[in-house]
Amino acid sequence: MTHPIQKPLPQDALSQVLDILRLKGTSVSTLALPRPHRAAEAAGQPCIYIVREGAMTFEEDNGKGVIAQQGEVVLFARGCAHAVTCAQGHARGTALKGSFDFDSGFAARFLKPLPGLILLPRPATGAYDWVEIGCALIAEESERELAGAAAMISRILDLLFVRTLRTWSGQNHAQVSWLAGAMDPRIGRALAAMHAGPGHDWSLEDLAALGPMSRTAFAERFASVVGETPMAYLNGWRLDCAAKLLLGTSTVGHAASSVGYTSVSAFSRAFKARHGCSPMEYYRDTSGARHKAIQRP
Repeated sequence: MTHPIQKPLPQDALSQVLDILRLKGTSVSTLALPRPHRAAEAAGQPCIYIVREGAMTFEEDNGKGVIAQQGEVVLFARGCAHAVTCAQGHARGTALKGSFDFDSGFAARFLKPLPGLILLPRPATGAYDWVEIGCALIAEESERELAGAAAMISRILDLLFVRTLRTWSGQNHAQVSWLAGAMDPRIGRALAAMHAGPGHDWSLEDLAALGPMSRTAFAERFASVVGETPMAYLNGWRLDCAAKLLLGTSTVGHAASSVGYTSVSAFSRAFKARHGCSPMEYYRDTSGARHKAIQRP
């Protein structure tokens, strides 16, 4: 009798960042707006809209806005304040709205490079199958109210968020950031390796070989795509991973060694420079200030 070979899921750079952010769909609703009614959303919670009928205008609080047609997706990944109205020329606009939480103090830093409003237009022909399937599954789970419906809807919302972000960034819209690096075939391999092994003694040559690229070409491409040098990004990722460990039960010494530091004093200096407090202060802080401390001013 033969047994299938089980393989672990591939850990790409985008998946690793989403894992550390702990994305979770929290609610779903239908937004129906006859013209000229207006719905205003305060800043705070990331959300996604999928226009199901007519056309709708989405406007950030800074005045920037877009018109989304039926089948198009609008993502407010950073939870920016915004308003929604039925677009001019339409009597009514209807959208499926899903809301999310990021159960992580890292969210502000990693989401900062994204625009406040992301519009994913319909493809030139037809529609995105995954959008239609996702909406149909959410509608079915909402209507039937079977056991596990809340978990199903939450997971479907997660998938819609990730697929929207991936499709949008894959269309060369991503600005210079970790997201642009994650979508780059060569740089993405190096990012995934750094994310998976923050404690490894990576050299520039090791990371360039994953491309494969020359040391100089890799360093130049990485900086132009991600916005910082490979070693600077690696050091930042190590310290973010250490902070995540300190949120749990890790001691300062264990967190330091886990991310490649052999000296606790050197680790403490680097940690404070990035997070604004010492590892021990961070470790002892069990209040909401812990999440505030991790965000770079």
